[in-house]
This record gives sequence, structure tokens and C-alpha cells, in this order.
Amino acid sequence: IVAAGAGGFVGVSGAVGVTLISSDTLAQIGDANGSAQINTHAGANADQSVFVNAANDVNVQTFVIGIAGGFVGVSGAVDVGTINNNVTAKVDSGATVNAKDNIEVDAVGIKNITGIDVSGAGGFVGVGGAVSVWSIGTQIQKSTKDQDGKDTSNAGGNADQNAGDQAQSATGTVTSGNGSLGNFSGDGNSSSNQSRLADATGTATGDINSSAPDAGKIAAAESATPAGTTAQMDGTATAGGAIGVKANDNLHVTVATGQVSGGVVGAGASVAILSIDDNASAQADGTLHAGGNIDVDATLTENVNLAVIDGAGGFVGIAAAVAVVTDTSVTTA
Repeated sequence: IVAAGAGGFVGVSGAVGVTLISSDTLAQIGDANGSAQINTHAGANADQSVFVNAANDVNVQTFVIGIAGGFVGVSGAVDVGTINNNVTAKVDSGATVNAKDNIEVDAVGIKNITGIDVSGAGGFVGVGGAVSVWSIGTQIQKSTKDQDGKDTSNAGGNADQNAGDQAQSATGTVTSGNGSLGNFSGDGNSSSNQSRLADATGTATGDINSSAPDAGKIAAAESATPAGTTAQMDGTATAGGAIGVKANDNLHVTVATGQVSGGVVGAGASVAILSIDDNASAQADGTLHAGGNIDVDATLTENVNLAVIDGAGGFVGIAAAVAVVTDTSVTTA
């Protein structure tokens, strides 16, 4: 709750509320080597199941109020908020998961947001303003711009290719250029220091070359886990029952913005801007065997309520109300 009030011959007040929330919730089967083994021994009970569940629940309520009165009354109320919550449940590539009954990989994201923004001004001259700006989620996109701020198009391909070329070029300089590791050679005697040095540098050269990223590896790393709510099965899963990979994201937003101004001259404006980039993704890129159903489901539910009210009264009354909603959410399965 943010409130401001002012009075006098000239009364000026401003109330500003800022909400910034960013979090990552992760439930994962995997290890540093990517070879986790779950339930690989025989003799388990028939009810044996494996659940990988990640959930995030955020509830935000904001109230921003600005009031001013006097011969000249000027008031403003501003409510700004961003929420970026990523929820991921995943089984890594290389992991093996077995169960006599069911295997479930579930990610759930819940967001409940209420923003109330009110401004009032009165006097011989009354001027009021109320502004609400909310941004929810992270948009999945790649973009590049030139020095003039213009979109260069094909951003992802160009950027990934350029980065890969640079990495390969730098690797080549280290492993095969003049004075590089690749310039060492043996003398035919495996026990000599020269031959041992050549063997060691040769091994290092091979390791460096195999580890250098190219455009494909960079693109895969960028898109490995989408922003938003993600359920991901990349390993090997064998279930006697069902296998489920499910992502469920639920968003409820209510934003109310209003101002009232009055006087011989009354002027005011109310503006509400809501940007939604919420994403739900369910992926099964591994090897799955099930005695029952295999379900890969992604569900995104949005309930958005936006109200903008503006009023101005007097011998001269000027009022304006603006509402803008942009939604670029993505649901994939």
C-alpha cells in the first residue's frame, strides 16, 4: 500500500508503487555427468512411482493512492510491476528413470495479481493522473538491431552463426596456428621429453577441438529450457503404468486505474498498460516406454480484467482514459 496526500494554496502529491519479482523454481533428476539412475534394481513394490514436481504460487496485491487539494491541486498515482517466475520440472538427457507404476513430470505456475491505482485532485485548478504499467513473463524471442535501432531480421540465425564462427576460429588459432599446441611433434622415441610433450599437447588439442561450440550447439543451449512453466522429459523412462509430462500455468490479473479531478479547471488522465508474455511448455524428447498412456500436455489459462476510469469536472473539464493490453504468450507440447 502506497498513499500520498497534500493540501494548501498549492497542493502537490505523488504516490509511486514499484513491484519487482523474479524467481526460478526447479525440480530435476540429473547429475553433473547427466547419468542419474533411478530405480534400476529389481524387486520393487507394484505401487512404485516417480514424481518430479515443481510449483510456484505468487499472490500480489498493490494499492497506490494519491490525493491533493488547494487553490491548485495536483496529484498523481503510479503503479509499476514486473513478474518473471520460471518453473521447471525436468529429467535430464542421459538419466534413466524406472517405475513399476507411474512416472510423472509436472510443472505448475500460479499467478494472482491485483493492482489498484487511484488519484484525486480538487481546487480552483485540479489536475490528476493515474498510471498503471504491469509486465508479466518473459517473451521467447531473439532480436538484433543495427546502430540506428532497426531490426536486422534473422537475428537468431545470424547471431548463433557468428558466435559459432568466432568460437571455431579462436579454437583453430589455439590448436593449429603458428606457435599453437598443434606444432609439437615427437622424435620417434616414446620415452623422450619431446615425444611426451607432443603426446600431451595432442591430447589437449583433441579435447579443445571437440569442446568448441558451433552454431548448432549455441542454438540448442539457448532453447534448452523455455522461459515460463516447463515440464521436460529428455531421459529414458520405463513405466509399468502411465507416463505424464505436464505443464500448467494459471494467470489471473485484475488492474483498476482511475482518477477524478475537479475545479474551475479540471483535467486528468488515466493510463493502464498490461504486457503478458506467459509461456507453458511440455516436452518429451527422450525415450519413453509405458504399459499405460503417455501424455504430454501443456495448458495455459489466462483471466485478465482491466478497468480504466477517468473523470474531470469544472467550467473547463478535460479527461482521457487509455487501456493497452499486449499478449504474446506461447503454449507448446
